[in-house]
Amino acid sequence: MRAAAVGNALEWFDWTLYGTFSVYLASNLFDTTDQTSALPSTLAVFAGGFIARPVGGWLFGALGDRKGRKFTLILTMSMLALTSLGVALVPTYDQVGAVASVLLLVLRLAQGLAHGGESGVAYTYVAEIAPPERRGLWSSTVFVSVTIGVMAATALAAGLTWYFGDTAMEAYGWRVGFAVGALLGIYALFLRRSASESHVFEEADNTDDASPRMSTRDMLKFAGRIILICAATDATYYTWVTFAPATAISVKGMDPTGAYVASLCAQLLCLFWLPIFGMLADRWGRKKLMAVYGIGVMDVVFPVNPLLGAEPGPSSSRKASACSCGPCSPRSARRCSPSRFPRRPAPAALASSPR
Repeated sequence: MRAAAVGNALEWFDWTLYGTFSVYLASNLFDTTDQTSALPSTLAVFAGGFIARPVGGWLFGALGDRKGRKFTLILTMSMLALTSLGVALVPTYDQVGAVASVLLLVLRLAQGLAHGGESGVAYTYVAEIAPPERRGLWSSTVFVSVTIGVMAATALAAGLTWYFGDTAMEAYGWRVGFAVGALLGIYALFLRRSASESHVFEEADNTDDASPRMSTRDMLKFAGRIILICAATDATYYTWVTFAPATAISVKGMDPTGAYVASLCAQLLCLFWLPIFGMLADRWGRKKLMAVYGIGVMDVVFPVNPLLGAEPGPSSSRKASACSCGPCSPRSARRCSPSRFPRRPAPAALASSPR
């Protein structure tokens, strides 16, 4: 489980860096004569990674069914490390023109493919090795590692902006973050090489009829529900955790270091609640927590949105309140959803979730 958790944390470290450094990517890899369209173009490339993720989910999910969870997790981590290194080395728009933007798009699509496969297979792997009565708690470690990865990326962004300053950060400091992500990815790769294969996959591989087959109609029905549930929570997550710092910096004029520190405070609160709600999912069930999440988002998001301003203090309070609802979101359904599918198609089915 440690190899899966560490690898997942570093995966989200790399993924989050793009969102936190989107302002610097816009000024370096797109046409700086039109600052109004540079940031939206950067975010459009970020969206391209999301488009690639479902494709990567089905591709690597099917590979996980055939070759095993461990093999697939090693492959996806290798791709993530290489794409992070590629972003660190990509030339600027002033050097090669539009080629810089195209290269960033290609790297982002490759990262999206790997990220989509990583998520579905990692969730499946942890759920398969967990005791059934503790599946919620064990699977919450996946999202604990996700939050740690996001926090590490945010903390690195805050540290780099404090150390380098705005000018140096815009010139080259952002590249250091992606280089660090590539190095950490290599470390996670070695951890995963020593991990053991899921016993569920090995039993299914050695048994002709390991589990009852699910009809295509039932599989599409369950997958559709997972997609809708995950889409709702992911929209909230990316709005308030990933892109809030970039919005505060570019739109509200907040100091970059203050914005990143405020985001880090909110993520700490999220990290605290995750294992608690994992245990509650084991005790009370998933559906009740989904209802709590829906009510929490409706009660918190709209009142706290006006608090986002140019000062980091109000932003910290607003984000902390919003993130307190995130851990009890429908992630409990996603964490434990492999148990709803036959052994073989579990990674492919779970990988259909947007995130």
